[in-house]
Amino acid sequence: MAETGSMEAEAKLKEAQAKLKEAEDKLKECEMHLKKEK
Repeated sequence: MAETGSMEAEAKLKEAQAKLKEAEDKLKECEMHLKKEK
């Protein structure tokens, strides 16, 4: 039981990290956009 729980937690962690990376990429894009407009 503990095995499946940790595997599920790991999968959720990877999913969260992927979403975080996506958000950071979007943030960088926005920052570059703002610098160009100034």
